[in-house]
Amino acid sequence: MIVQAEKDEIVADWMAPEIQKTARENGLTVDFIEARGMLHFECITTREFPGWVTAFVQRCLDSYDTRADGIL
Repeated sequence: MIVQAEKDEIVADWMAPEIQKTARENGLTVDFIEARGMLHFECITTREFPGWVTAFVQRCLDSYDTRADGIL
């Protein structure tokens, strides 16, 4: 999960999309969320953040193939 602050004062705006691209090229599950109007540190304090994390974890669990590991 990548959360990019629209007004990020720490991370350059080109970095998050590049990380997303690299992750997908390597077969990783990626959710990309732009936190509109927020600074870097504000992203995790927004009330929407827990929902973003929950949805991402659920999507990862739903896509996990337990048969590949011999787990039923």
